[in-house]
Amino acid sequence: MKNVLSLHLLSFILILSCTNPKEAKTGSETNPSDSAYVKIKGEVNVFDGTVVKIMNEDFEKVYIIDTVVNKQFQFELSVPGNGFYFINFTGTEKFGNASGWSHGNRIYLEDGHSYMFKASSANNILSNVVNVISSSKIQQSFSKFEEPYWKKLSDLNTQLEQNEALAAKLFEQNRKKEYEEVRVQVLKDENYLQQLFPLEYIREFATNNPSTFISAYKLLGAYDLKENYNAYLDIYNRLSPDVKHHQYGILFKEKLDALSKIADGKPFPPVAGKSLSGEKYAYSFKDKRLVFVDFWASWCIPCREVNPELVDLYKRYHPKGFDVISISLDTNIKLWNAAVVKDNLIWPNHFSDLKKFGESYNSITYDVSSIPQNYILDHNGRILARNVEIDSLKIMLDRITE
Repeated sequence: MKNVLSLHLLSFILILSCTNPKEAKTGSETNPSDSAYVKIKGEVNVFDGTVVKIMNEDFEKVYIIDTVVNKQFQFELSVPGNGFYFINFTGTEKFGNASGWSHGNRIYLEDGHSYMFKASSANNILSNVVNVISSSKIQQSFSKFEEPYWKKLSDLNTQLEQNEALAAKLFEQNRKKEYEEVRVQVLKDENYLQQLFPLEYIREFATNNPSTFISAYKLLGAYDLKENYNAYLDIYNRLSPDVKHHQYGILFKEKLDALSKIADGKPFPPVAGKSLSGEKYAYSFKDKRLVFVDFWASWCIPCREVNPELVDLYKRYHPKGFDVISISLDTNIKLWNAAVVKDNLIWPNHFSDLKKFGESYNSITYDVSSIPQNYILDHNGRILARNVEIDSLKIMLDRITE
């Protein structure tokens, strides 16, 4: 296995797109004004002196800090209410070129309960392959989701690495046919690891565990809700009444309701905010054949990398009825304007409510939790498609302008 964790698994755990940093944040879940007193013990096979902290989900607040001694640590502390927190480790073991490591493992802390955290290595902590034993039934439900999930993900990652090594060997031996066969399998395995398995697992868990709010909590993180709206609506309908009335159940239903308003064929809702010149959103679809609605920001590198191609398409197809509406998730109008000028975004339709992810009406209404994202609208302003690649957009434009 590669040092610590392969790039495949890291790319899944770490968010590499321009993503809402608060998307997974939940805060204290029950009685947020009350404190929760908990006892936590740990048995971890890491170097003595490894720093252990209990932190909030933003990694902004540290509630207690200690170090590992004789492969153990122990805390008794109060946190601001029942909810999700992190046990964060910072160690000195060296992996490859890295001089140390740091990682947080999520845990549900509930007033009056005890916890035993076990990990057989720093590598397993980094891979989230840990064991949490607790008297808290909520943490038990959370562990029921987490532990098989990360174990399976690690196993899939190991299999992927083995196939990659085999492909490299076949390539070196110039065994082209066998190499191509293994390489195709590698690509399939990579897609399953990073895209299909996580979503399959969430749906299966929620279907089989309708009476725990952990199901609703995890459903909130599913990123294919629009593509599989009916499947998720069916899962929601099967949740227990208690889960539906829990804050995560309510949030999940609100998300489904919002998605129903931006389904294919629905009119595109009005955009919030103003233009760079301070004018309120107004747009006419007269003489338009295809409209590309682009969600972006000045600080989003992947967004700006696509801009030159989008400008070229606009210049070529605008006379034939193609138009672009750019909706920025910037909070600073000067940075927004500077990016528009530097990237030569020559279309006049630039709007923003200058609010960040999670607060922007536009990001909430259009289900935008990472950028770049886009919608394709027809001549009546109805939604045709979502998140279309530039190459596919060009094909669509060639078809409608023939």
